[in-house]
Amino acid sequence: MKEDISERISINPGVLTGKPVIRGTRITVELIGGNRSLHL
Repeated sequence: MKEDISERISINPGVLTGKPVIRGTRITVELIGGNRSLHL
């Protein structure tokens, strides 16, 4: 089952100065992407 990742990402200027985050959290996409690149 393939899911559109854009449905899980939220951008709000009032949350972490507008950085893209996982919807409903304060976990940035940058943090997730950075962690993945360390394990490649």
